[in-house]
Amino acid sequence: MQSAHFSNMTYNSRLPLPVLPVSLVLLASLLAIPASSCTGQEKTSLLEFLAGLSQDSSLAKSWQEDGTDCCKWEGVTCNGNKTVIQVSLPSRGLKGRIAPSLGNLTGLQHLNLSYNSLYGGLPQELVSSSSMVVLDVSFNQLNGDLHELSSSTSVQWPLQGVLDGKHIFKLSNLVILDLGENNFTGRIPDTIGQLRRLQEIDLDFNNMYGELPSSLSNCTDLIMINLRNNGFSGELAKVNFSNLENLKTLDLAWNNFIGTIPESIYSCVKLTALRLSYNNLHGQLSNGIGNLKSLSFLSLVDNNLTDITNALHILRGSKSLTTLLIGSNFMNETMPVYDGPSRQYRIPIALPKVIDLSSNHFTDKTAAHLDSAAFELPVYEGKSSQYRSSIAFPKALCLNNNELTGVIPQEIGQLKALQALDVSSNNLKGPIPSSVCNLTNLQALDLSNNNLTGEIPSALDSLSFLSAFNISNNNLEGPIPTGGQFSTFTNSSFGGNPRLCGPVFNKNCGPAEAGPAVSVVYTDELWGSKVIAAVAFVVFIGVGVLYDQMVLSRYFG
Repeated sequence: MQSAHFSNMTYNSRLPLPVLPVSLVLLASLLAIPASSCTGQEKTSLLEFLAGLSQDSSLAKSWQEDGTDCCKWEGVTCNGNKTVIQVSLPSRGLKGRIAPSLGNLTGLQHLNLSYNSLYGGLPQELVSSSSMVVLDVSFNQLNGDLHELSSSTSVQWPLQGVLDGKHIFKLSNLVILDLGENNFTGRIPDTIGQLRRLQEIDLDFNNMYGELPSSLSNCTDLIMINLRNNGFSGELAKVNFSNLENLKTLDLAWNNFIGTIPESIYSCVKLTALRLSYNNLHGQLSNGIGNLKSLSFLSLVDNNLTDITNALHILRGSKSLTTLLIGSNFMNETMPVYDGPSRQYRIPIALPKVIDLSSNHFTDKTAAHLDSAAFELPVYEGKSSQYRSSIAFPKALCLNNNELTGVIPQEIGQLKALQALDVSSNNLKGPIPSSVCNLTNLQALDLSNNNLTGEIPSALDSLSFLSAFNISNNNLEGPIPTGGQFSTFTNSSFGGNPRLCGPVFNKNCGPAEAGPAVSVVYTDELWGSKVIAAVAFVVFIGVGVLYDQMVLSRYFG
């Protein structure tokens, strides 16, 4: 199957007809080299790369207009000795194969061909370049096998090459390896450990598999590891993370890792972002996470973690956390109570940016006390050090798909910066609190699939940013507001409430239905309801996000 797979990737040196005349004319006209320009070999190598493209988006024309000195060509940088040290052509609309001739640029240190439409394999000539420092071919359509070949193998590989154990160690000066968003397959070779200067490795969104090589821990300069969205498996404990003292970001989400979270990860004291979500990890959160004093992003979504009480106790000491995602864990566990004399859960910290506790199927058997000082939602400005580009986290509270009961507390209105509120698919009762109308930054509100009663607060039509609204499948009654954003919502936002009326359903509201809303008096029993305990609980633990996918923009770098 492998040989059949690679037979489709055999390098084709025949040029597409539209490119061939231009490339040959350019090659012939530029081979005369003044002493002060780049060498003829480098010029020829660049032109062969150009000739291998089926689409160059006028790059050939640009190079021709820039004269005979390739050091002056678009995307090409030379040092003081007129040696080509950098080829940077990201987002240039290039299509075709990467010619092996780029490997003849013996001084090439930086190659960036990201965000194009390049296909085929990665030439061994590039993989074997001892001068290469940065290799970024991410966001293309490249393929090939990255597994290590044994010395006894007899398999013959195509002209495009593979990143295997026989060649990768030659990239001795490599600092950044970015092959993300392609179609690479195979394993990470054991010889990866010989890249002692490697600081960043990005293989995300490929089709790689197998266990992580233990030799990865030899790359002691690593700052970032991003392997998410592959098929890697096995236990993480095979890698001794304690050797990676400089590691700041580790993303292993959307793989098939098993076992427990290795204790050695907690030795990476500089770690600021850790994502292990969507794997098959089990066990309890370790006290060792307290060693990660700089940790601000933690996602453990959709694993098989247990003992929420222990996890909460440990996370109380994580003062730097700004984003915490632990949804789809701790299944069917009971919410813990504060172990003080009152047996009530008093909130000791301010609410961070976002909370995600969805799909945990939490139950609760305790009362709670809310500290109003806790309902302060800080806003963090500027670029996040965890991302390549500026990105604002959505400020969201997500408690959907649990087993929460009781009423939605009035204190919800104190979350002034909240942009999204989702408490859908629970067993909540009582009215929609009027204080929700105070959430003037709210963009999404989902209260669907509960047992809410009463009328829709008319003041909700003053929420000018509200673009997503769903209160379907409750027991609400009375008129549907018609002003503001309510004129943009369809009847699906209100379905499953047979006693609602208004133009949306072409149902006129009678005198009783159109009357003023009845004031709601909250009893001690309601204030001690389970939903208050739920909100208190999530406020305590820290942050999260409405869905983990909402922060899956380009992550590390």
